[in-house]
Amino acid sequence: MAGLIRLIIIGFLIYYAVKAVKWIMAVNASKQNQNIRNEPPPSIDEDLVEDPYCHRYIPMSQAHKATKDGRTLYFCSEECRDKYDSQN
Repeated sequence: MAGLIRLIIIGFLIYYAVKAVKWIMAVNASKQNQNIRNEPPPSIDEDLVEDPYCHRYIPMSQAHKATKDGRTLYFCSEECRDKYDSQN
């Protein structure tokens, strides 16, 4: 009889521990979503520039800039800039 009571108590403890972990994960996920929503949207009137390596369009303010032969080139990341430099 004592073994059955212990088993029931352990079952309840496991059940509530799983519920607590799920609740903590849900709270963290909602905080992350709030952080994403609090960021201001990109400016509508900002110019987009094309990365000459991967051909991705990015806002000019977020681009990594490099000057080559008197021209300003805009890259989406330092990696694309380095790859472009190694090829040219």
